Order: sequence, then C-alpha cells, then structure tokens
Amino acid sequence: MAIRRRQAKNQKASSQRNPDSYGPDGDGVLAVLDRLRNATTTEVAGLVDVHDATQTEEWARARRAAWDATWMAGRVSNSDLAIEEVRLVSVIVGLGDRSDSVEGAAEAAVVHDLIGQNGYTKEDHRTLTGPWRSVMGIWNGASWLRMVA
Repeated sequence: MAIRRRQAKNQKASSQRNPDSYGPDGDGVLAVLDRLRNATTTEVAGLVDVHDATQTEEWARARRAAWDATWMAGRVSNSDLAIEEVRLVSVIVGLGDRSDSVEGAAEAAVVHDLIGQNGYTKEDHRTLTGPWRSVMGIWNGASWLRMVA
C-alpha cells in the first residue's frame, strides 16, 4: 500500500489548547481534533461507515489495553480531556454518537509513546487507529498522509 501526502490547509493542529494538556504526544491529539474539524462531508460519512469496525472484540480489547496503559502512566485526565473534546467536535461535524473511531485515534495519540509498555502493543495501536486511518490518513508529526491502494 502506497502513501501519498494529503493536501491540507493547516499542517499543524490549530487548537488553542496547550498540547501538554493531552500528555507527551499532545500534538498528535490536536492533529486528530484539527483533522476532524476540517473533515469533508465524504470523510464524515466514511467515519460513520467504519463505525462497525469499532464494535469488534479485537477493537474493544485494544481500547482496554490503551486505557490500562493510560491509567498505569497516570494520564487518565489527559485521555478524558481528549475524549471529551472529540465527542464535542464529533457532534459539531455530524458524527453524533458514532465517534468511536475518532475516540480511538485520540486515545492512541495519548498513549503513543507507551507502545511496548504497560501491556499496550504496536498491534493494539494499529487496531485502535485502523478505522480512523482508513478514512482520514496517518499523522506523521508534520502533515497527514493518505493511504491509497
């Protein structure tokens, strides 16, 4: 699978919140929030379509692993803040209560630096972010990369 750059208006997240509010990889959380705020109607529809992928036992296990890593690292407040903001923006863009893929991406950003620690694996990370990545792409720290077949 090849990757190509997605042209974006803003290459950096534009939230007014301090990235440290979300933990060590707060820029990643801000990037998810910014990307969601700027999602096209087609992308929002795509996120609704991949909602079912978040309703599997495998995805739920990966989310539990991320939560456990968050708790063990003392980042519950970081994760809670990220999820709270994701839910708010999800309602604004029209996702409503079908925001699990976005919540997973934000939660994965909170614990990105903990991959391989506290029981959170690279496979958990891929599973947790998979539905989001399939629609919205991958944040590489500077811009969004789009998955293409």
